[in-house]
Amino acid sequence: MRRPEGREDTLVLRLLFAAVIAAMCAVPLWGLVFSPAPQGAGGSAPASVGVVTVNEGESLSDVARRVAPAVPIDVAVANIRELNGLQNSLVVPGQSLVAPVVPCTGDCSLGPWQ
Repeated sequence: MRRPEGREDTLVLRLLFAAVIAAMCAVPLWGLVFSPAPQGAGGSAPASVGVVTVNEGESLSDVARRVAPAVPIDVAVANIRELNGLQNSLVVPGQSLVAPVVPCTGDCSLGPWQ
């Protein structure tokens, strides 16, 4: 292989090197951008989300039961905590929360998780 002699040869090598580096950086970024989103707790992502307000006397579990009665309570609570970045399950009346909204399509009181 011959050594680069002129400015043009050096420029071509620098551009080739920059293209190789750019390709090496693009591959991991492509995977981050186009990878499937991680599932929520328990492997079940909410069908849709909405904003709900905590009522007087309600706990996070009560809110979860109200908005997603067809989902196991621990999964619904974990989803609400994750969606809102909550470190614990403490909520206050009037607080707005993003929550999974999964309507009950049958008798949800007889679910296998109860």
